[in-house]
Order: sequence, then structure tokens, then C-alpha cells
Amino acid sequence: MAYDLSNSEMIVPIKGTLLFLLFLWVVNTPVQSQSVLHGKITDSKTESAIPFVNLFFVNTLIGTSANAEGEYTFPKTAYGKYDLVISCLGYERKQITIDLSMPDKEVNIVLNPAVTQLKEVVVNSNDKEYKKQLKIFYRYFLGETINANKCTIDNYYDLDFSFAESTGLFVASSSKPLEITNNALGYRIIYLLDKFQIDFTNGYCTVSGIPRFENLKAKDDKQQSHWNKERDRAYFGSITHFMKSFRDSTLKENMYEISLLKPGGLKDSTEDIKIWLADSLYSVYHVTQRELSKKIMRTGLMLRITYKGEGPEYNFRGYVEGFKQISFIKFPKRQLIIRENGYYENPLSFYIDGYWSWANKIAELMPLEYDPRKK
Repeated sequence: MAYDLSNSEMIVPIKGTLLFLLFLWVVNTPVQSQSVLHGKITDSKTESAIPFVNLFFVNTLIGTSANAEGEYTFPKTAYGKYDLVISCLGYERKQITIDLSMPDKEVNIVLNPAVTQLKEVVVNSNDKEYKKQLKIFYRYFLGETINANKCTIDNYYDLDFSFAESTGLFVASSSKPLEITNNALGYRIIYLLDKFQIDFTNGYCTVSGIPRFENLKAKDDKQQSHWNKERDRAYFGSITHFMKSFRDSTLKENMYEISLLKPGGLKDSTEDIKIWLADSLYSVYHVTQRELSKKIMRTGLMLRITYKGEGPEYNFRGYVEGFKQISFIKFPKRQLIIRENGYYENPLSFYIDGYWSWANKIAELMPLEYDPRKK
């Protein structure tokens, strides 16, 4: 899934394919320089050092821990913006944006003690109703792709579910980070779930959280080679791949075709898009990247994105053999920015529909710094 990397959130109509993402646009030149981030962590009340605090950059494999004196140092990291999460038992979780644009950067961090209220929660994971609710959660959280079938939430029993018939709201929560094993891509994801809610009355699902990645250890070279291949498959054709291709002016080389739908031609409706696909009732014309850059600010601009490098998965609800991956984007009123490391700056919302709305969920999520091996 594609996310706003600072705090991922998406809203998905449960009766259609429309997906609402906090995402952004691309306007910069890649930079290969690296920076070292270091500092000290202290208690806001006692001003004493806090030892062994965990720190990580959101949606990456990059993390570290403070030493006994509360001092931390990150390894050399590519220039760019990152969202840094600091967590420690007994303290409030903190998230700050870090701009690494110099060889050495010092950031000292102050944490507030957490005010906790203990409550007893009893969940019977063998209960039929619980299993039914867990199945719903898996579908909208992990997805329905081939990779989703190879993902497990190892501590699923930490999830709590509730459903209110009066409001039609289905809510999932977890007091502990979700530990997700993605055996398809070879990653372990520690996911801090902030919000999961399905509004059955209005037909929308909202997901919000913070992911951190760890590499799984392959049992042999064959498994690692398979993971490398599947990681490339997940990356190529994804929203992140498209955004970076636009930034680097390599859309054509990366097998993307863009068509501009006349403003006002399509409404935010899956059925309207199905009609357009069937009858071609609305005016559409191909645009170059330069033309698109000039038009990006127009309110209501909608694009048809075709990725010709691979067809849709066979279990995609709109699968037709021989068709390509076709997605739609409706842009906001003003420009968004993607930094050299892939970080999304000043994220605003835009709508996507089609293949991306179905395929981009947790099972397809890749680390921010992923560098594909296959061109």
C-alpha cells in the first residue's frame, strides 16, 4: 500500500474501489550525499538521560537505540527529510520531522513521562465472532493480493474489535505494535496502529499508522533471490515508483503512459469510471511530462495512468487477460513535493481509483529507501 510516510492514512469505500490517500507530488533533483544524525535523550521533568530508547525513521529499515547515557547515533543516511519516531516504555511516543541536508546533524530530544491507565481487556481468540472480525480486518488492512496471502500478524491476539449497530462503525485497535511477517517480500513490519475504522453506514474504511521495517533472514540463497524478485515486482508499477519516475523524468523509460481526462469529465464515482472505460464517453488525450507539470495546479485535474510493465493480478476484481494496470488520479488544488529520498513533504490528499486502489495495502508496502535491482 502506498502511504503518507509520516503517518499513513487511507480511506477506502468498502463498496467500491475508490481510495483516498495522504500522498504527494515530485519536484526535485536526486542527491547522493549522506549525513550522520546524533544527539541525547532526556526526561522533561528530571532532565536526566533516558537509556536504551528506540529510534527509527518511519517506513524505512533505518533504526538505532540510545546507549546507557541516553546518547544515540544513526548510521550515515542519504540526504532528505525523514519522520523520526522515538519510543520508550514509560514515556509518551514522540514523532518529529528531521531534515538531513548536512554531513553532521545534532538533535537533542526531550520525552514526557506517560500517564497510563491500566484496564483489563479479555479477548477470546477462539470465539467465532472474533475470528469473523479478524478476517474483516485482514482483508482491509493486509489486502487481497497474492502477497497478502503470505502475510501473518503474529500478535493478532492483541487486536481488539468493536461494532456499534447504531452507527455502523467497526473499529480495531491495539495497545501494542502489530508484528507483521511478510513471507512474500522478506520483511518484518512493526506497525503502530493509530486508527482502523470501517463505516458501514457510509461505506468507508480509514486506516492510519506508522510502519517500521526489518529484514527477515533467508534460509538460503534461493529464498533471498526469490524475495529480491518479489520486492522488485511490488515496487515496479507502484504509486511510489510512479512518483519517483515523474520526479526523475523517466516515465516513458519506466513504461508509464499518461492520459489527461478533461476536467469535469469524471465524477468521484467508481460507476462513472466503469462507464467511461466501457463507452469512452469523455474526452481523453495523452500529455507529456512538461505539459503535465504546467497543468498540475488545475483544480479537478484527473489522469489515467497505465503501467505497461506488468498486467494486473489474476484475483483483481477487474482482471482481464492481456490488460495492463490502469489507475486514475484526481489531484488537489496545489502542488505537492517528494524529496530526493522519497519523503513526502507537505502532503495533501488526492483520490486514486482503479488498480492502485486495490493493490496498495500493507502486504505490498516497501521501505522508503528501497533501491530496485532490476530496471
